[in-house]
Amino acid sequence: MAARRTTETVDAIVVGRLDQGEDDRIYYLLTAERGRVSAWGNRARRAKSPFAGLDLGVRARVGLRSGSSDLYTLVGAEVLESRIGLRARLERLGPAAIACEVAGALATTVPDTRLFGCLETALLLLDQHPEDPSDGFLAALLAKLLTFGGLAPALERCPACGEAPALPMAWVPQGGGAFHVDHVPPDVAGSPRIPLEDLAQLAQLRRLPLLQAYGERAAVAPMLALVEAHLGQGLRARVWLQG
Repeated sequence: MAARRTTETVDAIVVGRLDQGEDDRIYYLLTAERGRVSAWGNRARRAKSPFAGLDLGVRARVGLRSGSSDLYTLVGAEVLESRIGLRARLERLGPAAIACEVAGALATTVPDTRLFGCLETALLLLDQHPEDPSDGFLAALLAKLLTFGGLAPALERCPACGEAPALPMAWVPQGGGAFHVDHVPPDVAGSPRIPLEDLAQLAQLRRLPLLQAYGERAAVAPMLALVEAHLGQGLRARVWLQG
C-alpha cells in the first residue's frame, strides 16, 4: 500500500537552493519543527512562480507535502521576512551566506529550536543593523552554531587533558579546537600556535548575545578552519568574503 501523503505548514529559513532541469529547483530549509528539510519547487524558476521570493536567508511560511522519499514538495509559500538589507552589501551577504550554509549542514531532521533561533537572530541583525558586522560577530556566530549543533569548540579546556589553557597552545581544527602543544595528536603535529588572549576572546564571544558581539573584533580564520574540519569540506560561501 502506498504511503499516505500529508501536507503541513511550517515557518522556514532558506539555507540553500539547487536548480534542477529547465525551471525546477530544490530548496534546503531550516525549520524549528522538523530541523533540516529538502523540498522540490515545481517550476520555481519561472518569473510568476509563487516560490520566486524564496531567496537565501528569507524566512517564509511554506506548505510541505510529504512523498515516498525524504524530499518534500512545496505546495505554497508566503514570504515573512525578505531580508533585502543583508543582500545590499557583500559585507553582510558574506556572513549571511556562511551562516546559512553552516546551519544547514549542522542541522538534522529532528526539531531544533536553538539552531533555528540562532540563525534567525543572525539574519535579523545582518538585515537591520545600521553597521556592517565585524569579524568578531562571524566568529561568535560560528562558535554558537557549532555548539548548538553538538560540536562545541574546545576553547577553555584542552581536549586531551581537560586542563585550562596555558602557554603554549596550538589550534587544531581536526581535533576540535585548542590543545596544549605537548598534547597535540601526532597526526596533526605542526599545528599553528594560538595566543591565550585570542582563546579567551573567542570563549567570551561564544557566550555573548549576538547583538553584543556584532561590533567586537576577533580573528575569524580559526573558527572558519574549525567549521570546515568538522564538515569535512570547504565552505562554498567563503567566496562572498573575498568579494
